[in-house]
Amino acid sequence: MAGGVPSNLWTIKNEEDQVIRPQNMAGTMFRSRVVDAVIPASRYAMRKPPTDSLYSAMVHNESYIGVGVLLEPNAFHPGIENYAPYMSKDNAKARTVVVYPYSLYKEKDYYLKAKESKGLSLTDAYQDHNEDVGLVVSVVEPIFYKEEFKGVVLIDISMSVFEMVEQKDQRFSTLYSSVFDSKGGFFTV
Repeated sequence: MAGGVPSNLWTIKNEEDQVIRPQNMAGTMFRSRVVDAVIPASRYAMRKPPTDSLYSAMVHNESYIGVGVLLEPNAFHPGIENYAPYMSKDNAKARTVVVYPYSLYKEKDYYLKAKESKGLSLTDAYQDHNEDVGLVVSVVEPIFYKEEFKGVVLIDISMSVFEMVEQKDQRFSTLYSSVFDSKGGFFTV
C-alpha cells in the first residue's frame, strides 16, 4: 500500500527491554524504528542494511556472542544522540535489536581505545554476564569519516573458538598450543 506503514520483521528494544514503537509513519514522513525519530529518506533507506548485517553475522558465525554498531551522538543523523544497535544470539533468534544509549559505552575502555588508536583492537578475555557463554573477547573496529571518529563496530566472540587451535606432530608428543592476551595471560588449548 503506497504511503502506508512499511512491514518490518524486526522488534527494536531499548536497554530496559522495552519495545520502541515509532509514532506516526503514514504519508511521506520517514521515521526510524531504531531511534523513533524523523529522518531523511536516505537515512531511512540505510537503516535496514545494518540490522540485516547484524542478523547475518549472528546467524552465520557460531562463535559470535553479539555484534553491534555503536555511534557517537549525531553521527547517524543530526539530533540523534543514541544510535547503537546491538544483537546477541538470543536477539537474532527473536529477530530483535537492542539500542543502547551512548552513556552506556562512551567511557568504556574498548570504545576509548578504538577512538584513540584509530585501528582494530582486541579486549582481553573477560567473563560474559551470561554464565553459559564463558570467556569472551571483543574485536573493535573504529569508524572514521573524513578523519572524524564516528563510532565503532563491535564483535563479541566466545573464547571457545580457540578450541579449534590445535598443533599435532608425532615427533613431539608434548607439543601444545596456547593463546595469549595482551597482558601476557594465556589460555592452553
